[in-house]
Amino acid sequence: MAFLPSLPAEAKMPDVQAAFDDPLALQREFANRVMTGPSALSLGDRELIAAFVSHHNACQYCFGVHEQVAANHGVSPDLLKAVAQDPETAPVEARWKPLFRYLAKVTTEPSKVVQRDVDAVLDAGWDERTLFDALMVCCYYNFLNRMVDGCGVRADGDYFAVAGERLAERGRASAAQEGRGAA
Repeated sequence: MAFLPSLPAEAKMPDVQAAFDDPLALQREFANRVMTGPSALSLGDRELIAAFVSHHNACQYCFGVHEQVAANHGVSPDLLKAVAQDPETAPVEARWKPLFRYLAKVTTEPSKVVQRDVDAVLDAGWDERTLFDALMVCCYYNFLNRMVDGCGVRADGDYFAVAGERLAERGRASAAQEGRGAA
């Protein structure tokens, strides 16, 4: 049940974007650049990070949508669930583990991030730009999770499948241009 009176009772992200287009226009541009712009991180990698952050924030809506988008970009649902639950035991390359530790800390304890957290990521073989790209995905989903949950946006598996396919196939820019929002 949406919390804001101007939203439909069963509001989804496109409803929020339609109701509050002006302040969210820049958010859509930022999302397009962060999630689909040039990066050493693949689209699937970025969706995996989006789902990981959303899981840490217990944002059911964003986790569900981005679990589907990640799958549509080739990320195994089993891998995503393993990473979300415990990246230390997940079957990922060793270099991903310090990156996920860093992103988890940025999400849950940002004031406790220290130089050694960044150094561990760089020492694992990530370059500074890729680390920054991952950080931007993390920061964007921390923002989005709070906005979605603060508006009372909820959904179920049927919606996740539709939204995930729309984002994976048409991309964020075309979905926004069609008036359907990012998710």
